[in-house]
Amino acid sequence: MAEGLVADLLKQLASITAREAELIVGVDEEVQELKDKLRIIQAVMDDAKERQVTQHDEMHWLDQLKDAYYKMDDMLDNWNTARIKLEIEKEEENAADEINAAPAMMKNKKVLCSFFPSPSFCFRHVKKLALRHDIGHKIKKLSETLDKIVKDRVLSGFDLTRQLELVAVKRPKTTSFVDASDIIGRVKDKVDLVSNLLGKSSQEERSPHVISLVGIGGIGKTTLAQLSYNDNEVKTHFVQRMWVCVSDPFDQCKVARAIIKSAGGGSPDTTEFPFLLEKICNLIEGKKFFLVLDDVWNEDHTKWEPFKNALKRGARGSRILVTTRNEKIAEMMQSAHIINLGVLSEKDCLLMFSKIAFFDMDEEVGKQLEDLGKKIAKKCRGFPLAIKILGSHMRLKRSREQWEGVLRSSLWELEDVERGVLHIRGLRNVIDVCEAENAQLNKKIHLRGLVLIYGRLSEREDEKDRRMKNDVLILNALEPHPDLESLYLYFYLGTTVYPNWMMSLTKLKTLVLLGFSKLECLPPLGQLPSLETLKIFMADSLKKVGVEFLGIESKHKKDDDIIIIFPKLKSLEFWQLEEWEEWIGIGGMREEKEDNGVTIIMPRLHSLSIERCPKLKSLPDFFRTAPLKELKILHNPILKQRCQRGTGEEWPKISHIPNVNIG
Repeated sequence: MAEGLVADLLKQLASITAREAELIVGVDEEVQELKDKLRIIQAVMDDAKERQVTQHDEMHWLDQLKDAYYKMDDMLDNWNTARIKLEIEKEEENAADEINAAPAMMKNKKVLCSFFPSPSFCFRHVKKLALRHDIGHKIKKLSETLDKIVKDRVLSGFDLTRQLELVAVKRPKTTSFVDASDIIGRVKDKVDLVSNLLGKSSQEERSPHVISLVGIGGIGKTTLAQLSYNDNEVKTHFVQRMWVCVSDPFDQCKVARAIIKSAGGGSPDTTEFPFLLEKICNLIEGKKFFLVLDDVWNEDHTKWEPFKNALKRGARGSRILVTTRNEKIAEMMQSAHIINLGVLSEKDCLLMFSKIAFFDMDEEVGKQLEDLGKKIAKKCRGFPLAIKILGSHMRLKRSREQWEGVLRSSLWELEDVERGVLHIRGLRNVIDVCEAENAQLNKKIHLRGLVLIYGRLSEREDEKDRRMKNDVLILNALEPHPDLESLYLYFYLGTTVYPNWMMSLTKLKTLVLLGFSKLECLPPLGQLPSLETLKIFMADSLKKVGVEFLGIESKHKKDDDIIIIFPKLKSLEFWQLEEWEEWIGIGGMREEKEDNGVTIIMPRLHSLSIERCPKLKSLPDFFRTAPLKELKILHNPILKQRCQRGTGEEWPKISHIPNVNIG
C-alpha cells in the first residue's frame, strides 16, 4: 500500500539523518523539508484510505506518489551504499595506522592529521563532498516532484482539513451459486417462493413487482434466494436473470454497474449514474427479467427510486427478489409480498447437524455420540449457519468427553453469525485450556466480532479468587484472527487484561471491557492503530490510569520520532470505576516535543464520557488541546467541583469543548 511506502521513506530518512549527520551538512534543511512533505502526503494517504479511494483521478494521484517513492528509494539506497564504502575505507586506514605506529606516535599522528590531513584523508574528504553535492541535488529534484504531488491533491479531491467520517466495514459478497444437495429443510419455503415468482401477472400488478425475504442474520435468506434463482422452472420462465449483492454501504453506481454486468452488459468504468441507468433500461427493455437484490441494508427511498423507475422498462411478469433483515426496507421498496423466514424445524436442524458432524465418522462412534448430538443441535436454535459452524467444529471430535465438554461449557452459543460475530458464553465453566485452544479462533478468517462472557455479575468472592488464574489462561488460548474488528469482554477476573495476542489486532475498531472486578492495570491500548471506540465499565479495583494505558515506550523512541497514541480513537467512555483516583498523561499537552521526539495523543477524539467515578480528581493535561466536541461528567462529585465553568481548577483543560455536560 502507498501509505506504507511513505512511512518506510520517513523511517529511512530519520535513520540516515541520525547516523550520518556530518555527511549531510549543507543538505540537512533539504532533508527536513523532504520529510515534512512526506508527512503531509502520509496524512493525505490516511485520508484516502479512510474514504476507500477508487476513483480514476485519485488512483492516478496515488500512482504518481508510488513513482516518487521508487525514485526516492533508489536515491536513499545509493546514499547508504556510498556511505558504507566511505566507512570501510576509513576503517581500513585506521587499521593500517594502528599496525604501523606505536601508541605514543599514534597519538601525535592523530593530532597532526587534524592539521595536516593525509592524502588518503583528503581523497576521502573530496569524495564525501562530491557525494554530498550529488545527494543534495537529487533531494532538491525529488522535493520539487513532491511539491507538485502535494499541489495536485486538490485536483484529486483530497482535503486534509475536512472531518473524516467513519467508513463502514465491507461485508462479504454473496453469489448465486449453491449446491442444492447440501441444503436440508426449506422445501415448503422454496415452493411458496417459486410459486410467487411464477405467478400470473395482471394489468393491475405493481411494476416493478417486488418480493421480499425478511429474517434475522443466519436464518437462511440468501440460501433460499439461491435455491429459487437456480430452480429449473424459474430458469425457463425468465428471459434474463440477474444476481446482485447490494450489502452495506450502499453505493448507487456500484449497484448499477453490478446489474449491468450480471445482465451481460460488460463492466462500464464510468461513475455517471444517469448513464448507468440508461444502460440498464436498454438491457432489460421489453424482457421478462428476474433480479435478486441480496443483503439490502439501506432504508433511504431516494436511493431506490431511480432504480425502480429504470426497472419499470422490463416486460410485465418481471420479478425482483429482495433479501433483508429489516422489514422497513421491504415496505420502503413497496413489496407485493413479504415472506418472514423462520428457523428450521428441530427435525431439520438435527438432520443438518448430523450430516456435517458425523461425516466420515465410524458408525459405532457415531451411535455413542448420537444423544449428545441431539442436545448440541438444539443449541443452534434452528439457525442454519450456526448449525454449519458448530457441525464443522464437532466433526473432528471423536470422544464423548469432548462432546460433553462443549455441551457443558456452552462454548458455541452463536448469535448474528451471518455478520461474522461470535458469542462465547460460560467461559468460567471451561476448566481445560485445550478446549479453548481447540476453538482455533485465529483460523476463522471471516470472524469480525467476538463476545467473550466469562460468568455473571453476582458471584461469590471465594469463587472469583479461585478462577482468576484460569480466566487469564483461557483468554490467552482464545486468540482471534488478526482481522477482528470488535471485541467485547465481560466479567473477566484477571488483574491485567493483556493477552499475548492483544497487540496483533491491528484492525480492531471497537473494544468493550465490562465487569472487570479484579483489574488493577490497563493494557497499552494506545498502541492499537485502528481503535475508534473504547468503553471501560465496572472495573472496581482500578485506582490509576497512567502512561501504561497510552503505551508509550521511551526506550524505543528516536530523536525524530513522531509517536501518535490512540491515532484513530473517536469515542472514550468510563462508567462505574469506583476506586479510580488518578488519570495521568505524560505531563503535558496532546502534542508534545520531548527530548526524544514528538508525542501526539488522541488526535481524533470527539466524545469523552466519565460516569460514576466518585474518587477521580483530575483530567490529564493533554485534553487542553484535544479536538473534543462532547464531554460528559456525571455522578463524579470531586471532578464535578473541579470542573465548574470558569472557576474550577480543571476548567482550563475543557473550556474549548463546545458541548459540556457536568452533573
